[in-house]
Amino acid sequence: MDATRVRTTLTLQDIADLACVRRPVVSMWRRRDQVNGETIAFPASVATRDGVEHFDRDEVVGWFAATGRGRNDDIAADAVALALPEDAERHALECLLTLGALSDRDLAAMSAEDLVDLADEVDPDDEFLLSEVEGLVGPDRFTAHVDALRSVSFSAADAVARLQGTRLGRRRRARGELSESGLQVGAEMVQALLTHLGPDRVHLADGSVGGDPFVIEVARRLPEGMCRGIVVVGTTAAARRQRRLARLHGLAVATAMSGPGVVVLSVSGESAHDDVSAIDELQLGLAADQVALVLGPARVLCDHASGELDLVRSQILRTGRLRFAARLGRGMWPASPSQAMGVWCFGGISAAAIEDRSLVTAEASQVELSLSVREQVITDMVASLGDLRGRAFTRSRVFRTGRVISAGEVVPAGAAALAPPRVDPAARLLALETRFEALRTPSSPVPLPPAVPGDGVKVQPKAVQLLLEERALRALPGARLDADLLGPDGQVRLFDPVAGVGQVGVDPLALELRHPRVRRTEPGDVVFVAGPRPCARVDLTGGHVVASPARIFRLHPDAGVGPHALCATINRLPETARDWRRWTVPVMEVGSSARLEAALGALQANRAELERRTQMVDEAISEVIGAVAVGAVGFAESADTTEAADAAGSAEIRDEEQD
Repeated sequence: MDATRVRTTLTLQDIADLACVRRPVVSMWRRRDQVNGETIAFPASVATRDGVEHFDRDEVVGWFAATGRGRNDDIAADAVALALPEDAERHALECLLTLGALSDRDLAAMSAEDLVDLADEVDPDDEFLLSEVEGLVGPDRFTAHVDALRSVSFSAADAVARLQGTRLGRRRRARGELSESGLQVGAEMVQALLTHLGPDRVHLADGSVGGDPFVIEVARRLPEGMCRGIVVVGTTAAARRQRRLARLHGLAVATAMSGPGVVVLSVSGESAHDDVSAIDELQLGLAADQVALVLGPARVLCDHASGELDLVRSQILRTGRLRFAARLGRGMWPASPSQAMGVWCFGGISAAAIEDRSLVTAEASQVELSLSVREQVITDMVASLGDLRGRAFTRSRVFRTGRVISAGEVVPAGAAALAPPRVDPAARLLALETRFEALRTPSSPVPLPPAVPGDGVKVQPKAVQLLLEERALRALPGARLDADLLGPDGQVRLFDPVAGVGQVGVDPLALELRHPRVRRTEPGDVVFVAGPRPCARVDLTGGHVVASPARIFRLHPDAGVGPHALCATINRLPETARDWRRWTVPVMEVGSSARLEAALGALQANRAELERRTQMVDEAISEVIGAVAVGAVGFAESADTTEAADAAGSAEIRDEEQD
């Protein structure tokens, strides 16, 4: 069969992924065939399987080239990887990809017999590939596609990632797969355990017997040379596939582990009883010089349990191998973002009696899992594998194993650190006094001008459109900046109508080269946006860039309305006032407008001072709580503070009664 004639197709979701847009956008493209005044019809489907339409790859690529739609500059190359042959099988594509990558040979010109002979050369001991290639039916149907996939990929690992991004990969994606942050936590823990077992390089073993890609994803994130290789035991189809994937990622693979090593396992939580049973089997098979790391949902590993789940967990605890348990934060599983993560770490069998055994537990689910917090948890985890006598833990507590068994909760709510972190009381006291001194200094608000009767003030409401026609006002569009120009180090900052000066900016030279016509703001410009509700802010300093859809109002000195008055008028508009050209602005004589502008400017200055002092109070409160929590400072009783607290309490009571 001529493999070059096998049609490769894309689904609508594939087309959305190819164009880097959401799926509904493709449906809109199908309905709207007018592109820049020209009719360009969306390609017709060539097949429908299981209710899903399929489209010819070449026709889709040609349509993108003709319309210029999408956000991907490499559509033609990426379509080669994303499109799949008709009746494509993930198993066959993975096997052929492994064969081509490990042999570094093109497969399209080979017959089925030639492919088997090549597999015998690559895998003479039949550990991961030979039997699979022998069992493929018509493998030459897919060889051209595999060669094309390899040609557009940077490496074998990149080719695997591209294959997993196709519709075949989406179907197989496991519910319990960890997110990037979860994999990073796992890799950091494994790295610490490998270092603990060193200095010689040790093995990293798959505790799932090939059922979970966790071990490969963790191994890819380890520093080069950290471990000797991955151990995947067993002859099951899952174990053989795990060895194929490891080889594709350039990882050394062994079928048995002898000597020290780290065994890793990630459980999904879909069946709590099956998960803890697998963990029990794993820890019973550990050698004396091996440790194990298990990641899974906290409701399975840490939270209160009853019935059969509690029984199996109690059996695990009674062996004395479980040395460390932690509850971490949420967001580790894309399929269950609200689910907290649990961690178990196993060591050798404890020689102590069960009533004398201890378990180190850490509760870190209510804090941000920053680098310092992760380092503290990992340090405690490694320390739990040694002698606990006289050991002070940073973020963990030590509980008697018998108490944990009777409570039915592995990580209780009180599993916070016993010992506070080391602090310098003098430094904390100085920092706190500095904040208090700033608050003791009275504020210097801008004085407000006296108000007078306005009988002689003539006010004429005018629409923005009329002011534009009279040249009393100019409207400048915001810039459509390239996203790659923005960064925290940009010297020309963005100005937002809500937040003011932003945290990102652009390099002035790059701005001039890429967007030479972009106008920066001038002092007194009003930056505004019409939707989702009208909002405006005065740029007092100028020199900033405004990003679309925001715009700039630039007033003439004799416009009869100042920037503060214009800004206040816009901010009072209803949510439905989206047509900014129809907005009505109060216009008055130049002298009256200047006095109004001075009053509004004074009010804005007072507001800015209040906001600044409010932020100072919030920072002082945070400093007080942080310093008292670690025992760095205390407070002496004084008559002034007692009276102030009583007055504040009375004011709160009066407010509640009025409400």
